[in-house]
Amino acid sequence: MAEDAPMVPNPFYAELQRLREQVSTAAPDITGALDDPTRNMVDGEAWRGTGPAEAFEQELTGRKSRLGALVQAVLDQIDAKLATTDEMVPATVAHSYHNALRVEGVR
Repeated sequence: MAEDAPMVPNPFYAELQRLREQVSTAAPDITGALDDPTRNMVDGEAWRGTGPAEAFEQELTGRKSRLGALVQAVLDQIDAKLATTDEMVPATVAHSYHNALRVEGVR
């Protein structure tokens, strides 16, 4: 029975922690990805004029501002899943999780 099985670290929880660390590490690069192009547009170094240039600058500035919010939304979703995932599970559950990953070709 599952309740008789020894408790072990939940591999799914560990995967979520690894994912969160990867996203957190990449966050500055992601959120800053449009810094230089946006600065160049705003400073007039990339494209000058009215009409299309102004529309492009507004679009680029909007996308730049949304990057941070999107990264934070991903982190928030990972945190929410971590909060509802057991850190420890019966060994049989952990074994099943590992087998499922092997079948799917993930590990």
